[in-house]
Amino acid sequence: MKLSTIIKNLENVLRQFKENKLGYDEFLLNLTEVEIQARKENGRKRRIREAAFPLLKPLETFEFESAPDLDVRVIKELSTVEYIKNKQKSYF
Repeated sequence: MKLSTIIKNLENVLRQFKENKLGYDEFLLNLTEVEIQARKENGRKRRIREAAFPLLKPLETFEFESAPDLDVRVIKELSTVEYIKNKQKSYF
């Protein structure tokens, strides 16, 4: 099992552990949370890279003013993907 992020952050987490007088379980939880977040981010980056999009343009950079008929509220709501978590149908 590769735990490269844990290894990189071990000293920082140890220092926080000592300064904040955390319990051993909190110490391990902090270490594993850092590793899990790094793996999620690395996976996201890998999927974007493998998708080979010709142009990467995040929603935050979209100029809604150039599309006045577009309902900004609906687009922002859909971007939260809450409808998937709530097992609802999306609409267009």
